[in-house]
Amino acid sequence: MKIVGDIEKTWGEAFLKRSGERLILRDRYKSMEYMVEKGTEIEILPAKPSHVPTHLTNHMLIEMETPVYTVEPMMIWITAPYELDIRLDGGSIAYLSPTKVKYYLYGDVVEGVLCRYHQTKLYIDEPREESGVASLRLLITRVSKPLKYLLIPLENIHVYEDGEKIYYNPILVEGVGDEVVLKVVDRDPHKITLYEVPVLSEEYEEKWRYRI
Repeated sequence: MKIVGDIEKTWGEAFLKRSGERLILRDRYKSMEYMVEKGTEIEILPAKPSHVPTHLTNHMLIEMETPVYTVEPMMIWITAPYELDIRLDGGSIAYLSPTKVKYYLYGDVVEGVLCRYHQTKLYIDEPREESGVASLRLLITRVSKPLKYLLIPLENIHVYEDGEKIYYNPILVEGVGDEVVLKVVDRDPHKITLYEVPVLSEEYEEKWRYRI
C-alpha cells in the first residue's frame, strides 16, 4: 500500500495516521511521531514477524488448537502473525506488530529453537474474521501421528498483500513417524487443488525438516 495524502488506518493493534505533515505510528510496543513533508510517499508493506520489539529469532512456531492427523491428502487454512514495514522513499523507518508478540522455546534449553509463537484455529475455508493476522494454507500429504506444532524458518517463506488481505506462501507438510518435512510452495494458495498435493510433494525441493 502506498500513501501520499491523509489517512487513518488500523491493522489489529497497529495504527497509522497521516494528517498534513504529521505521521503517527503506534502499536503495543511503541508510539512514534514524524514530521513528513507533504507529497512524500509512504509505503506500507507486510513483513515477516521478526523485528518487533527487537530481532530475536528467524523461526516461527504455529500451535494448532486442534492437532491434525491424516493418511490421505488434505488442505486446511491457518493464521500466522506478520508485521508492517513502514517506509519513506524506499527506506524503512519502523516496524509495527498488529498482534501481541509471544515467544516459545521449541525443544530443550540446550538444543531448542527460540521461535515467534502464534496459536491458531484450523479452517476448512479461508479465514475471514481474523484481524491483524495473515492467512496460510497447509497442503498436507499425510501425518502418521497427530501434528500440533509447525516449526517454520522465516527465511524460506514470503508474506505478501493481495487486496486488503495478507497471505503467506502455501506450505506442504509431510509427517512420517517423529519427523516432519515442510516445503514452501511458490503458488497462489487459491489456485491449488487437492489432486495436486501428492504431485507437489515430489515436485518441490525439501526446505525444512525437524522432529516432533
